[in-house]
Formats: sequence, C-alpha cells, structure tokens
Amino acid sequence: MSHFFAPPVDLGIPLLGFAFLGATAIVLLAVVILLEALIYRRVIPGGHWFRDSLVVNIASAALGIPFLWTAFPSYPGPQLYAVLAATWLLSVGIEGVLLRLLRRRTRWGRLFAASVAANLVSYFVLAAVMAAFLASQ
Repeated sequence: MSHFFAPPVDLGIPLLGFAFLGATAIVLLAVVILLEALIYRRVIPGGHWFRDSLVVNIASAALGIPFLWTAFPSYPGPQLYAVLAATWLLSVGIEGVLLRLLRRRTRWGRLFAASVAANLVSYFVLAAVMAAFLASQ
C-alpha cells in the first residue's frame, strides 16, 4: 500500500482514503460533519453548530495530511491503529483550539468536552469502517 490523499474530512479519514473513491468519500465527509455537528449542538450553547463542524473538520484534515503522509504504515497492522490513535489526539487538539477561536465566549472546558465527544463518535465510525474494509481484504 502506498501513500495517498483523500478529500478533507477529518484528520483520520485520509487513513481510509484508499477505501473510498469519488462520491463515497463525499458521503463519509458529510456523515462526519453531521455527526460532529449534532454533538456540538448538544454540548455547546448557541447556534452555528453546523458551521463549526464544517470549519474544524476541514481545517483538521488540512493540517493533518502532512502528518499522515509521513506516519502512515506501509501495511495494515498494529501500526495502523497507533496512527489512528495519534490522529485522534491531534484532531481533538486542533478542533478544540479552532472551536475556541470560533466561540470565544464559551468556556474552554465545554469546548474541549465537545471536541473529545465529537471525535470519539466520528472515530468510532471511522474505526468500524476501517475494520470492515480490512476484514474484506
């Protein structure tokens, strides 16, 4: 398996880029943005939850692609899951900071909790998709 690029979705989704082409990548992008937006809606007071999700997911992907380009293992195995865990931590940090810039009046703890919860849900979906893809090989 070689290195690849995927549409900007979330920091971990380029890991799945080899499994998705064209419209499927766009559907996955929409699912992650919507899932995280719904969590932001419940955890962060006020509006703009969809905008926030869209901005932070595109930005975290753009910032994470260089990391993945160098860290992606050449074969599936435990290293693949270690990279996925690292991308989760980076996503939480990047998205937390970006949420703080978008929502300056909201407490940092609430924004961090929203980032953790949103990324737990989206990465659970990503891990399930990745496991299904690897099982089909």
